[in-house]
Amino acid sequence: MAEPKTPPTAEDRARGNRLAGFRRSAGLSQRQLGVVLGLSRSAVAQWEGGYSFPGTDVLVLLAATLSA
Repeated sequence: MAEPKTPPTAEDRARGNRLAGFRRSAGLSQRQLGVVLGLSRSAVAQWEGGYSFPGTDVLVLLAATLSA
């Protein structure tokens, strides 16, 4: 049986909200950002919800994409 997911902390949610703000400022949907990064829309949604966070390899590409 799968263990239930731990709810995100306030810090996790704040980090996700900041990421969502940067994405929106770049004019990208979750799906579009996922395509650029070679990931799914649901991966981006998980980050923005604070349920997970991208690895360092993806963070580098994410920063380059959102700062352009």
